This record gives sequence, structure tokens and C-alpha cells, in this order.
Amino acid sequence: MKPFFCTLLLVVFCRRSASAQVEAENRHFLLRAPAQEALIGSRIELSGAIHISDSAHVACPQGRLPEDWAVLECRLGAASGGKRPFQLAAMAFALGEQTFPELEWAVSGDDNAPATLKSPPLSMTVAPPPPGPRDAGDIRDIKGPYEPRRW
Repeated sequence: MKPFFCTLLLVVFCRRSASAQVEAENRHFLLRAPAQEALIGSRIELSGAIHISDSAHVACPQGRLPEDWAVLECRLGAASGGKRPFQLAAMAFALGEQTFPELEWAVSGDDNAPATLKSPPLSMTVAPPPPGPRDAGDIRDIKGPYEPRRW
């Protein structure tokens, strides 16, 4: 097992790749989103891997996000070969070129690991919903995930 070293400088690379993915990575994280534009108010599936020792325990991110974003769900996979896969479901509430913020992930069970790791920010384009048959103009309803059911 490789020793875990923490660096003070994290270089973040964001790129659009030929594999139809938008990616961001730093020393500890690889974060991916689909290349197509995300729709405002709809579920955005993000996936990636945390590069950390197999003995470390990682918790899903907690805490406040900017009001333009919400994390709906987080799933962590089993660690294998120094990587722990994860999936995040997020939602954007602002249009245009947006940046999914860096998240703080709590780490425990590894004396060489810092107490928290930060995932890299990820740039993506958030588009308005397509016009409905009765929509006129640019103003359209956004149906959120927590809307109560109508009787």
C-alpha cells in the first residue's frame, strides 16, 4: 500500500474530453459529468473516484452549498486498489456557465490522511427547460424535486 502524502498545492484541470464527459481532477479526486447541457431544476448525475488508501473511511460531503446548487444524493462504492468510486446526484438553480462547487469529504481511519479532502470544482453549462406547447416567451415554470403532489 502506498503511503499517503498530502500536498499544499492542488492543481485543478478542467477539460472537455472526446469521451462525451466533462471532467475535473486534482490530486485526490476525479469528477465527471455528462457533456450535454444540464437542464435547470433537473437531476445531474456526477460520478468519479477518490484516490485514497483502502483502509481510510470516507463520508459523503456535508455542509452548505451556494444557493445555486443542491446535492440530492451521494453513494460511495467499495475501495479497491487505492480508489473509492462515488456517485453524486445534484441540481442546479441558475442558468448559463456554472461551476459545481468544491465539496469537503470527511476522512477517518488513516493517520496519514488529512481530516477532510476537497473535490475539485466542475464547470458546466446549465440550460433552460424546453418550451412547452402553451409557453410563450422566455419565462417558463421550473418543476422542482420537492413539489407536493396535487390532489
